Amino acid sequence: MTLFPSNNKITANKRGLAAASFGAVAAIALTLSAPAIAGPGGHGDHGNMEGHKMSAPKFSFGEPAPDATPDVRVEMDALDTMRFSPETVSVKAGSVVEFVVTNKGQIPHAWSVDTIEGQKKHEEGMKDMPMSNMMGHMDDEPNGFVLKAGETKSLIWKFSKSGTLQFACHLPGHFDAGMHSTLEVTGGDHDDKGKKAHQH
Repeated sequence: MTLFPSNNKITANKRGLAAASFGAVAAIALTLSAPAIAGPGGHGDHGNMEGHKMSAPKFSFGEPAPDATPDVRVEMDALDTMRFSPETVSVKAGSVVEFVVTNKGQIPHAWSVDTIEGQKKHEEGMKDMPMSNMMGHMDDEPNGFVLKAGETKSLIWKFSKSGTLQFACHLPGHFDAGMHSTLEVTGGDHDDKGKKAHQH
C-alpha cells in the first residue's frame, strides 16, 4: 500500500400568557431530565432521542477532520476472505490521514477505526442487532462506514496520540472470522510531510 501527500414578534391575554409560561416550564423540565451520554475510553457511545440532537462522541486517540487537508492518504481494500489489505498500517501522531476504503468483494463489509477495546465493545453491541438494521448501523458513526460490494468510501481523521488501534468489520460473523487489522500510531508529530512513503 502506498501513502502519499494529498492535494488536494405578540400580544396575549392572561390565559394565553399562563399557557405560554406552562409550556416554557415544561420544556425546561424535559430538557433537564434528558440523560447525559458519554463515551468511555476509545469508542464514543450513542443514543437515539427523538427531537434531540446528541453531541458528537469523543475518542481518546483523535477526531474526525472532514474539512482538514490530509497529510497522507491510505488506500485499503475490504476482501471476501474476511481480511483488510494491507493488514498493518502505520501513521504518525499529529498527522491528518485520509483513509480510502474499497470493498473489492461480492458481499457488504464494514470498516471502522477504534481502540482494540472499543472494537470489542462494538462487536458485543452488534450481537443483538436485528439483521434488518445491519447495513445502516454505522450511518451516524463518525469513525467508520458500511460498504456495499464494489463501493468506495473515505474518512479523514486527525490522530492526537500514539498507540495501537484497530480497523474492523462488524457485520455478522466477519469480526470473528478475522476481519480486523492493526493501525500503529507512532509518537511525535509527523516529520515526513510532503514526502512519498511506502508501507510493506
